[in-house]
Amino acid sequence: LQGMLELFQIPFVGCKSLSSNLGMDKIISKIIFEHAKIPVLPYVSIDFQNYMIEDIIYQLDFPMIVKPANGGSSIGIAKVDTVKQLNDAIILASQYDRYILIEPFRKMQELECAILENNGLITSTIGEINSNNEFYDYEAKYISSAPQTEIPANIPEEIQKQIQKLAKKAFTAIRGNGLARVDFFYDSNTKELFLNEINTIPGFTTISMYPKMLAFDGISYSNLLTTIIENAIN
Repeated sequence: LQGMLELFQIPFVGCKSLSSNLGMDKIISKIIFEHAKIPVLPYVSIDFQNYMIEDIIYQLDFPMIVKPANGGSSIGIAKVDTVKQLNDAIILASQYDRYILIEPFRKMQELECAILENNGLITSTIGEINSNNEFYDYEAKYISSAPQTEIPANIPEEIQKQIQKLAKKAFTAIRGNGLARVDFFYDSNTKELFLNEINTIPGFTTISMYPKMLAFDGISYSNLLTTIIENAIN
């Protein structure tokens, strides 16, 4: 859609087609983040049409999480503990993309940072996901009525500053503009921080983290919409 709008020179909100493509592909974006010296979890990427399950098990220990390389809203994602579950999860993910990302599953804090372009890059206070499910899946994001988020996140101040710095670095690495939400994992036991992914079209529902984090910092929903629209047409 972004490419079509660019072709017809129609202004639109958010990142251009290049950065949107880079951010959407979880494998390509990880390669870019590694090149930019941004910490990411160990991972294996496979082509569904040509892979060996033994290669995955050799490189990663169970439990693992399996994701289609392109997608959103946690659709097609599964956590696995056995070889059979891994096989089933790969088949599930292949329904959404030929290319599949596999990572170790670790219990860590899930943290998010909003980026807004407004006379420079603004980074929000960090928010935390507190899903009752095993991971922040589709049900937790869109169906469950239980509280899922906490702003500000329960993290040390130096970790918040590090996240804000890395979020800007990731946004710049994919040549982002306008807005994005950058997601991280933080292991409070080992003090390790990992960039999970960047979302160039973050959720905008009433319970979505992107507008909630910026509202916490004093940018109302209406002012946020005004800002991103003005950025697009100016």
